[in-house]
Amino acid sequence: MRSCERGGSDPTVVLDAGRPGTRGQLSLSAIEAAIGVTFVLAIATSFAVAPADPGVATADLDASATDVATVLANEGSAGFDDETAAGRPLPAAIVTAETFAAERDAIDARAEALVPDRLQYHVETPHGDIGIAPPPDATVGRSAMTTRNGRIVVAVWR
Repeated sequence: MRSCERGGSDPTVVLDAGRPGTRGQLSLSAIEAAIGVTFVLAIATSFAVAPADPGVATADLDASATDVATVLANEGSAGFDDETAAGRPLPAAIVTAETFAAERDAIDARAEALVPDRLQYHVETPHGDIGIAPPPDATVGRSAMTTRNGRIVVAVWR
């Protein structure tokens, strides 16, 4: 009910049996600002908790390492430009330190061709390593193979 108080020139709103009060209204710009802040925080949170790039999970890296190790163990590196290499598969290339030294660049080129561009590799042999060793905080996939001439370990990491 609306009425004017006596003794004053300003009309007021009277609510609930004659008690004076004011009618509150939330500002539309305050509502818009709250919705905007909530939206921005939701987007920022989705980026913060988003899963890592698909394909870099340890299982996928293990599969890539197994593929590289299998190909290196069974196929030669012929076709890569290295005049000293005979294109031997990795088990034959690690018979002695001399054969490993002769085949090292060809094995490196073959491993580099097998690994996707977004990944790095490291091959451990009894006579030396090939590639870049993974940093301690990297997600690494590994595959180990025992050949007739020694154990090889292939690590693939991002």
